[in-house]
Amino acid sequence: MRRFLLLCALVFCFQPCHLKAQYFTLSAYLLDKNTNEPIPYANIVLSQKKLGQISNLEGFFRFSGLTQNDSLEISFIGYETLKFKVYESIGDTIHMAPTNKLLPEAIIYADDLFLYELIAKAKETKTKKLRQAKTYYALDTWANNTKIESLECYYNGTYKSYDLAFLELKNGRLAMAPFENRFFISSETSKALNLLKLFDDNSYFPKQPLQLSRKKMEKDYNLQLTRKYKEKESTIYNIGFKPKKESEATYFEGELWIDSSCSSILKIKLIKTNSQTHPFLPVGKMKELLKVDLEINKSFERIDGEYFMQSTDFIYHLKYVKDNDEIGHVKSQAVLYAFDYSNTFQLPYFEFSKGNYEDYRNINASPYNDFFWKNIKLFGMSRSEQNESFFAENKLSINSREIFLKNPYFKTGFLEHPYLFWSKKRLIFRDQGIDYSKFSKVMPMHRYELKAQLYLDVNTNGDSINALTASIFDPFQSYYHFPIDQRALAFINIYFDLVEMERQKLDQELKKVNSMSEIDQIYQESSEKLNIMSQVYFNSVDRGTNEIELKKYNDLVVRKLGIDNLDLFKLAGEIEKEN
Repeated sequence: MRRFLLLCALVFCFQPCHLKAQYFTLSAYLLDKNTNEPIPYANIVLSQKKLGQISNLEGFFRFSGLTQNDSLEISFIGYETLKFKVYESIGDTIHMAPTNKLLPEAIIYADDLFLYELIAKAKETKTKKLRQAKTYYALDTWANNTKIESLECYYNGTYKSYDLAFLELKNGRLAMAPFENRFFISSETSKALNLLKLFDDNSYFPKQPLQLSRKKMEKDYNLQLTRKYKEKESTIYNIGFKPKKESEATYFEGELWIDSSCSSILKIKLIKTNSQTHPFLPVGKMKELLKVDLEINKSFERIDGEYFMQSTDFIYHLKYVKDNDEIGHVKSQAVLYAFDYSNTFQLPYFEFSKGNYEDYRNINASPYNDFFWKNIKLFGMSRSEQNESFFAENKLSINSREIFLKNPYFKTGFLEHPYLFWSKKRLIFRDQGIDYSKFSKVMPMHRYELKAQLYLDVNTNGDSINALTASIFDPFQSYYHFPIDQRALAFINIYFDLVEMERQKLDQELKKVNSMSEIDQIYQESSEKLNIMSQVYFNSVDRGTNEIELKKYNDLVVRKLGIDNLDLFKLAGEIEKEN
C-alpha cells in the first residue's frame, strides 16, 4: 500500500513537467504561386485566439507563442484561403494560388458599357454611417536603400463608409537612423492617407474612375475585365483601368475588385509613375522634387451588411535634388489596418493639439509605455529580424523622447516647440524678440496663457491594470507676451512644479482603485483640482510681481520636490532684500 501511494506521489510530482506547454515560432514568406512575387499585407489569423498579423512588403510573416493545437488562416483578396495546423511542416515559403473558381470570361467589346455600368453602380453603395475600429499603422523609410525610419502606432480609427474619417492616437513609437548626418522623416503620412478619398475628387492625388461621372469615365478611361471568379456565393469582377492618352498626366491606372451580387467594392489598386499631383513638399535639405511614384491599395470588409475600410497601404518613391545638387532617392511604405470593428482602445486622458507634423508631435506627447508595447498582441505587421534590429540599434529615438530634444543632429531639438515632460531640469524660454509695446493696451491677464496637462494612459493585461501618468507642458496652448527674465522663468517653472505635485497625488490615488469607472472619476477630480490650483496661483502670484505669494509657492515646491526656483534663478536674495 505504501508503495502504491509513493508511486502516485511521484506521478503527481512529475506530471506538471510532462504537461508543460511547448511554444513555437512560425515564420515564412508568402509568394504568388504563378509569379513567385511577394504578397504584402496578407491577413494571417490565429484562429482560436483571434489574434492577427499582416505580412510585410516582402510577404514575410512571423507568429510566436504558438502551440501544437493552434491553427493559422491566411487570406488575401483574389487568392485561395489557406488553413493549416501549426505542427504541419510548411517550409520557409508558402505559395498562395489565385482563386481557381474562374467563371467563363464575358466577351466585352470596345463599345460595351457593361463595365462602366458596374463601376457606376458600385459608387452608389457608399453610406454616411460612421464606425470605429482598433487600427494599426506602420511606416518604414529607406534612403538610397538604407533603412532610416520606422514608425508604429495604434489608434482608434473612425471610418465613414469606404474612407478614413479621422484617427485618435492610443500610443506610438519610432526609431530613426541618421543618414548623411541628418534625419529624414515622413511627417504626416497618416494625414495623407486621410486625404485619399475613394469617391471625392481632391487636389492631392491623381484622379481615378470612382471619382468621375459615368460620362467622364467613358471619355477618359479604357476598362478591361481581367478576371471573373466565384468567392463563396458572390461573383467577383476584377477590372483593369487605364487612362486614355489625353488623360495620362493626371489620372491613376490600376484595378478594381467588385462584388457584383451587391455592387460593393472589395479592393482598389492605384498606380502612378512620375505623378505631377501628390501631397509632398520639399523641405530642409531637399531642394527640389524631380519624380514621385505612387502605389496605393485599399481593401474593404463587410460590417453589418455595409462595407467599410479594412486597410490602406501607401508606397511612394521620391527622387529629389539635395542642397548640394546631388540626386537622392527615398522610398516609404505605410499601411493602415482596421483590425477590430467590435472594440476600441481606452484612449489616453490627454488633449492633443491639432497642427502640422501630427504623426510626430502626437508621439512626442505620449510617454513611451513599456507595459503597452510588451503586452499588445492583438494585431501588428510582421517584422523581419532586420527590422527588429533596426528598432534595437536606434535606441536614441525608440522611446521618442531624446529625438525631440537637443541632440547631435538637431541643435535645438527636432520640433521647434515640442511637448515638454516634467523633470528636475528647468524650462528655459528664450525671448523671441517680440515688440511687446503692441500688447500695451491688452489687459495683463490676457497677455499670457500657461497650459500643462496631466497625461494618463490605462492598460490592462488579464486582471492587472497599469496606469501611466505624466506632467506635460503644452507649447501649443501656451504663450507669454511679456519679456522673458529670471522672474518670469521662476514663475513658469513653479507653475509646472505645482502640476507635477498634482500628478504625484493622482499617481497615489490610482494605486487604490481597480476599475475604469473609479479611475475615470479620480482623473476628472484631479484635473478639476489642477484647474482651480492653476487659477489661484496665477491670480495670487501675478506673474511673480507679488513676491510674498511667489515665495510662498516656492517654499511649497521646496518642501514637496526639493527644488528651489528662486535660488536657481538667482532671485532669493533679491526678494528677501526687498521684503
